[in-house]
Amino acid sequence: MTEPLETTRPIKFKALLIGFLGVLAAIAFLNWIAFFTISVHFGGDAIGVRPSVDGFVVKSHGHKTPVSEEVWVFSLIYPYVTLMASPAIVIALVSTMGWTTRFREFRLGAKPWLVGFGIAIWAIAWFGSITHSFVRSWRDYESLRSRPPQAIRHSPGASL
Repeated sequence: MTEPLETTRPIKFKALLIGFLGVLAAIAFLNWIAFFTISVHFGGDAIGVRPSVDGFVVKSHGHKTPVSEEVWVFSLIYPYVTLMASPAIVIALVSTMGWTTRFREFRLGAKPWLVGFGIAIWAIAWFGSITHSFVRSWRDYESLRSRPPQAIRHSPGASL
C-alpha cells in the first residue's frame, strides 16, 4: 500500500491579505524614504503652491525654491500619492491584523471603538487637508495653462 499524499493546508484569506499588506507597507516605507530624499533634493514639494501666484516653485517650511514646470508637476503628484497611500496601507494592515484584540491582551485601558474613532477623525483631517491643497494647486495650474500667453511689456524709457 502506498502512503496517502500529504495534503497542504489551505492558505487562509486573512493570512494572505496580511502578507500582501505587509509587503505593501514595506514598499510604502521605502517609498517614504525616496519621497523624503527627493523632497530634500528639490527643496520641498508643490502641494499647496499656486503657480499663478508664486510661479513654479516648491516649498518646505516657508522656503520657496524655483523649479521647472515639469519638476513642479512631479513635485505635486508624487508627494500627493505618497501622502495618501502610505497611511492608507498602514491603517489597512493594522486593522486587518486585529488591533482590537491587542488592546485587550495588553490591557491598555483604551476602548477599541474610541481608538478607531480617533483614527477615523485623524484620517478625515489628514486626507481631507492634503487633498484640498492638492486640488487647489492642480486647478490653479490648469487655469494657468489654459490662459493665452501674454506679451512682455516694457516700461516707457526702458532700454531694450
